Amino acid sequence: MNTTLPPPRDLPPYAHAGIRARLELAVTKPRRPAWLVPVIAGLAVAVLIASVAWPQAGDRGSRPAVPDPSTAVSTAPPAPGERPRPEPAGVTAHQWAQIEEECRRISGEQDLVLYQVADDAAGKFALLYTPAGGVFECHPGETPLFPEHTELHDVRPLDWLPGPVSIDLMATYSNGGPPAHEDIGAPQQPGLEMAAGRVTSDVARVTYTVNGQTRDGVVANGTYVVRILHSPNWTDPSPSPLGAVHAYDADGEEIATVRHSLYSTICHSVPGGMTVPWGNTADPNHCMGPAVPWR
Repeated sequence: MNTTLPPPRDLPPYAHAGIRARLELAVTKPRRPAWLVPVIAGLAVAVLIASVAWPQAGDRGSRPAVPDPSTAVSTAPPAPGERPRPEPAGVTAHQWAQIEEECRRISGEQDLVLYQVADDAAGKFALLYTPAGGVFECHPGETPLFPEHTELHDVRPLDWLPGPVSIDLMATYSNGGPPAHEDIGAPQQPGLEMAAGRVTSDVARVTYTVNGQTRDGVVANGTYVVRILHSPNWTDPSPSPLGAVHAYDADGEEIATVRHSLYSTICHSVPGGMTVPWGNTADPNHCMGPAVPWR
């Protein structure tokens, strides 16, 4: 067999022009924009990548047989988003600022933010929170009669709830509660049972049931306030608040029931090792599940 290569020969003059034309066409031909690739094609590529990322145990190759733990998908609750933005109804911007200033002065806490206000026969009420996780019950324009009216209650971490609804405040004022003015001889106000706390955006309605009575609360700015009024000579039949808070969605379905008597005996885990509600007595190693972001 003859393996000698044939001697080189010159191409015909027209062949050079043809080759040049084909090269120019290949280089200058416009490519299809990437955003026009059909979605199904993108999905097919994703599935293909997923299917070959990790070979089976019997495969031979340089890739590991099990995923790298650092790339594992976390099952922890999502990081909390921006907490509900307070826009208290029923007050002007000036009144809003005045209430915050007065309540900050009473409490000694400079980071208080107003979330709700109420004004009924039992007096004025303001619900305020601090970004660090404190809640304050304030009575603008009134002189507090009991020390707890000037105490900041701990509900941290503020951005997490033990479900769709929390109990941050629950109080009872019997025999008229605190007077509306400095004058101790002023007429007694109605007795009062109240509950307040935070809710997620899934909650459209909150009720509070205590001592055989149920009342609807005001849900606003990611919070709720329920106030049950009684006669001035009413006396609380129970030594401590034993009510239950019920949360409902927009369709009227009950999505949570929280009983005050059991509230501190359970816990929900928060990423980083904390648990809610704050101050619970439950074993942190046996919490009921993950906490819910307040948003």
